[in-house]
Amino acid sequence: MLDRKTKIEKTILVGIRHPYQSSWDASESLYELERLVHTAGAKVVATTQQEVKHIDPATYIGKGKIEEIAQMVQEYQVETVVFDEDLSPGQNRRLEEGIKCKVVDRSGLILDILVKEGQEVSEEDQLVILEAMKMENIITSPRNGVIKKIGVSQGDAVEKKQLLIEFQ
Repeated sequence: MLDRKTKIEKTILVGIRHPYQSSWDASESLYELERLVHTAGAKVVATTQQEVKHIDPATYIGKGKIEEIAQMVQEYQVETVVFDEDLSPGQNRRLEEGIKCKVVDRSGLILDILVKEGQEVSEEDQLVILEAMKMENIITSPRNGVIKKIGVSQGDAVEKKQLLIEFQ
């Protein structure tokens, strides 16, 4: 997903506003996504938002928005575009072809954070991740399997919260 080798990866966030969402809810979701990107070790250099009445089954967003994002990718020299929605594998592939850049969806970003090797996730970031996953969701990834259970445990003496993830 996000490359955390040496340099800080630059990203563009793409927020989607559905007809049933208020502007406030859409902005809050985009802010939460920005925190997740930061937790993953990347930097947000630009954001864009699209109001969608009908989801394009091929690309989720329309051709005009894809062209706009592709221009932003070139302008800011961005490595990754992060969508604030779950994308199908076909949508993800077609978006990458149209934008000419790596595309990651919300669930992929969360899984990336959860599986990063040898890195601790702060308590504050754990809560952001848990909120983002809405606790009852089950997220799948062909690379990492299915997350069967996610929760927070509290230690006895220290009252320290810890993220627990169990894979099937």
